[in-house]
Amino acid sequence: MTNVVYTGEKEQFKDNKDILTVRVADTVTMIGDWAFKGCSSLTTIIIPDTVTMIGDWAFSGCSSLTIIIIPDTVMKIGRDAFPGCSSLTTIILPDKVTMIDIYTFEGCSSLTAITLPDTMTKICDYTFFGCSSLTTIIIPDTVTEIGEYTFFGCSSLTAIIIPDTVTEIGECTFYGCSSLTAIIIPDTVTEIGYHAFFECSSLTAIILPDTVTKIESNTFEGCSSLLPPELAAVGADPKKVLAFLREKAKARARRFTLLACIMREAATPTGNNLLALFASVPEAVVRAYIIAFLC
Repeated sequence: MTNVVYTGEKEQFKDNKDILTVRVADTVTMIGDWAFKGCSSLTTIIIPDTVTMIGDWAFSGCSSLTIIIIPDTVMKIGRDAFPGCSSLTTIILPDKVTMIDIYTFEGCSSLTAITLPDTMTKICDYTFFGCSSLTTIIIPDTVTEIGEYTFFGCSSLTAIIIPDTVTEIGECTFYGCSSLTAIIIPDTVTEIGYHAFFECSSLTAIILPDTVTKIESNTFEGCSSLLPPELAAVGADPKKVLAFLREKAKARARRFTLLACIMREAATPTGNNLLALFASVPEAVVRAYIIAFLC
């Protein structure tokens, strides 16, 4: 039984290791709870546009599933819908989905990128927990809440933009994002949770607005590229960490002003020699110099 037709029942093919491909019948409006849980050989499924909901644990543990296209008619995706789908590289979420429930993509270790629809308002706890191949994600400015442990262990994540609709960064949100190099915290955020950036060892720059009045204990523990050893250590005083980051931000602003003055001078007649110097240096080297100057 390698090719089957799904007729909409709960647990219909749960733990069936022989299924390779599935066609969902056109009469089905919901993929039931646990419908394909543990179908570890399943590689392909075609979901028709009659489906409006994907149930809890529907594809949990489908470790051979590589791609899934969810039709625009789907309005809700249940909790734990795709955890352990370790071969899943691509997923397209429809515009009608407003929330990603807990553990939805936990352990999808081959997922490299995902685009969230502009209708999204909430990303729940543990959503991308352990998505170790995820490199980029664009969070739409309709999102107001990012849950705890959301990007825990996303060790390939290099960049993320947090929209200014978000007011709080929760506990362990970016825990272990060891490739994250820079992040801008919007000035709508007032609090950053416990271990939010724990072991973000490549983080060299963070823009921290004055609106952040509280960081929890060990928020930046292990951020060895961002903080001096005594502030990156266990039990560092969060007030001292906050003061250091504020001063670092001010210093970066002063260096930026100085660089702007230098570049302005280079554009004047008296700065021709400096301009010629820049012109003779490869663009990549100049760019690297500017980045180093600002960090």
